[in-house]
Amino acid sequence: MLLSNKYIVCIWGILLVLSCTNTHTESSPTLLPELAQAENCMYAYPDSALHILEKMTPPKVTDKYQYATWCLLLSQAKIKNYVELESDSLISMGYKYFQQKENPQRKALAGYLEGIYYNDEKHDAKTALKYYLEAATEIEKTEDYQLAYFIYVGIGEVYVFRSLPDYAIDAFQKAYTFAKLSNNKIHMSLALSYLGRAYSIKPDAGKSISYYKNALEVARETEDKTSITIALNELAVVYEAFLKNDKQALIYALEALHINEEKESLQNYLTVGDIYRQLNMNDSAQYYLNKAATSNNIYTVCGAYQSLYYLNRTIPNNYAKAMAYCDKFYTYIDSITKIEHGKEIIAMREKYNHEKLLNEKKTLQIENEQIIQNYLYISLFIVIIIACLIFLYQRKLIQKERTIQMQEEQLRINNLRIHDNEMQMTQNEVHIMQLSEQLAANEGLHETMMEQQNGLNELKRKNKNLQQETILLQQNMAEYSQNMQETLKAQ
Repeated sequence: MLLSNKYIVCIWGILLVLSCTNTHTESSPTLLPELAQAENCMYAYPDSALHILEKMTPPKVTDKYQYATWCLLLSQAKIKNYVELESDSLISMGYKYFQQKENPQRKALAGYLEGIYYNDEKHDAKTALKYYLEAATEIEKTEDYQLAYFIYVGIGEVYVFRSLPDYAIDAFQKAYTFAKLSNNKIHMSLALSYLGRAYSIKPDAGKSISYYKNALEVARETEDKTSITIALNELAVVYEAFLKNDKQALIYALEALHINEEKESLQNYLTVGDIYRQLNMNDSAQYYLNKAATSNNIYTVCGAYQSLYYLNRTIPNNYAKAMAYCDKFYTYIDSITKIEHGKEIIAMREKYNHEKLLNEKKTLQIENEQIIQNYLYISLFIVIIIACLIFLYQRKLIQKERTIQMQEEQLRINNLRIHDNEMQMTQNEVHIMQLSEQLAANEGLHETMMEQQNGLNELKRKNKNLQQETILLQQNMAEYSQNMQETLKAQ
């Protein structure tokens, strides 16, 4: 027999409940108002964010989420305002806390900040890249496109300064993609400039110039002086180094210098000074290169001393001065050589990717095992539920069969009772007829007639009772028959 509809509905309901996966995501507490305000203005107004974070009372250390967030945001605000970090203690506190939590955005931010600290402050590109790659893995799980842009720019800069253009191009392309997703044209322009820089060291002058010109076009739309200056200055470098077009290079370089004059970009001074050197305008070259040599950027200083050496070695009586610049140049180039470990960076990247792949495989294996285990538990549970339903159904069938048997037995008993009643009534009718005849024959005998009359009345009363009982039994039999039919239909 088929299961009844209500049992089928019950089983399907259980299957639907068990098939629904409830993925638990740890919800983060609501940020303190000051922290939320600082985070909201971090990219647009980093100075305001720093002011808010420094002015507020730091969260209690026992409130781990708020305190860890404050550590990260304060470090991020200092970095964006070019405040030197004496140590990464605050970043480490946030990093350690969020590594244990399911919060990919905070994990990515912590890894990114550690990467900046190790790259800019410790000059440890290998460790910096490790943190950047961790951050990149986490940020892919979010929609924080601005942070994703900065992470991939950090990765690209590690590669580009170590003459690994192919790796740098890949990172800068991703940075450009996230800049477009965030609809930030300043970031788009900068990403295009970074791509131009990567292609310039490939070297591919055509693509480099194309990217720089695209960057300049986007930058002019935003009227952002920094992005315009970067595109112009680096266009000048490419025109000078690859196309040997010093006049056009000087036009770009001077425009960049004029636009960003109030900030005195020493990188611009290096470009302008070197172009003047190529044009044999020695006094102007000396002035701009000396300014560039005061930069705190090791690469700018190294380039400035190299150009000063080339400039002064061609000038009579300046040989000693040229050699002094040469010594300084080699001092800085040694420092840069120590920083640049291209092979180690590649090895570290490959090691990270390998470990990441192994972790992903291990995680997938654990997830598959968990899924199989869950299916086994679900299957076992379903089997138990079905067995219980079958047991209950069979029990109900047995109860129905017993009810039917009892009803059939009652019908049989009623039939026998009715038959007995009918036989008794027939016998009583015969006695009634006999007594009636005797009453007629003994019409003059009073006592005999009274006894016979009483007997006759008693027989009539019994027949009447038997007749009523028979009618009641017939009604009961009709009800039993109807109940049996309904019970059979319910099966």
